[in-house]
Amino acid sequence: MNLFRKPHIYFYTFIILNIIFFINIIFFHSTVSFNRYNYEVNAHHYIKDPRIDGGSFNLINSLGQFDAQWYLKIADSGYPVNPKTASMYDDGSMDGFTYAFFPLYPAIVGIFNYFVGNVELAAFLLSIIFLLLNFVSFIYVGKKHFKIEVSVKAAFLMFFFPFSVFLRSFFAEGLMLFLIIWFSYFLYKKDYLNSALLLSLISITKGTAFLLIIIFIYIIFSDFRKGKILLSRMVLIVVLLFTPLAFWALYNYVNTGNPAYFLSTRPYSGISTLTIIPFMSVFHNIALIFRFPLLPLHSFHTSKLDVLTVLIFLLFLIKSRKVIPKTFWLIAFSLWLSPLLVKDMMCYSRFQSVNFPIFIYLAQILKGKNYMIVFILFFISLLVTSLYFVNWWWVG
Repeated sequence: MNLFRKPHIYFYTFIILNIIFFINIIFFHSTVSFNRYNYEVNAHHYIKDPRIDGGSFNLINSLGQFDAQWYLKIADSGYPVNPKTASMYDDGSMDGFTYAFFPLYPAIVGIFNYFVGNVELAAFLLSIIFLLLNFVSFIYVGKKHFKIEVSVKAAFLMFFFPFSVFLRSFFAEGLMLFLIIWFSYFLYKKDYLNSALLLSLISITKGTAFLLIIIFIYIIFSDFRKGKILLSRMVLIVVLLFTPLAFWALYNYVNTGNPAYFLSTRPYSGISTLTIIPFMSVFHNIALIFRFPLLPLHSFHTSKLDVLTVLIFLLFLIKSRKVIPKTFWLIAFSLWLSPLLVKDMMCYSRFQSVNFPIFIYLAQILKGKNYMIVFILFFISLLVTSLYFVNWWWVG
């Protein structure tokens, strides 16, 4: 199709659809009630939502939901020194649990905030920048391995996936996606130095992609054994890979006396004491799948929608095994499995919003009318999801 050979057309289309996304929130946010219970009981707050005191709706403020408040706090005031012991039941405190949120994304927001002077505005501008960078990066990397039509179709599916609302909010997913796309690109090219650099940054962005490190180490050691990598270069790659994480552990030690303090906060984002035992979460998650008929449609830790996301993405993984390159498939598999090993299904749908190889597979199998039907359903669902999101309903 000639349309796919004209990048300005789909880039402008992308911008227009995002403008519609924000206009939808501005004009129709009041069609969904403000969830005062979630706001007061199930969330922490660094910057108050003015609506809680009868104030007016503010678009930028409304995009800072749930975990975004932690990132805003860290970006604005940093991590606490000698924090009091983290307690998952202390909803009034934003102290020790800040270490559950890895430092790269809030550090970048903090740099923007230095020049902007408003942490919410800084985070909003950064989310828009990453949204555009990721769209362009996805298509650029995708067209290196697939037809341009597939890359463009996949990009629109991923960026208007119902849970891609988080890519427009103040979460680390935008940065995470950018790093994963380019990590995948360099790994596929066997440029291990650049891929190690990007993976090292991923390791201090979110902890739920830890399997990528295992896969990467397996690949480079396989090439080393085959004589494709010199020992000196492999050592350099490994040192580069773990240096940022080592500095993060050192920072934890200096501030808290515990280099692994960020791991001690895991119960906040998981299933209570089960997360203390490595990989016990997977048994809990399997049990949830078997309890599917008894689960609510959507809630914090038990959700039909999250279970469906697990199963649907697993189905896509199985079917895509021989369709997309092995490197991309392994990345997709690791992004699917990692969260299930270390936490419950809370946030699972959000985590899959960065699993870009799955959307490439969808773009390959969806043709013509079927593609348009799926895309329209995605976009409408995103518009609806966003209205709940800005009103403090938990959406993933």
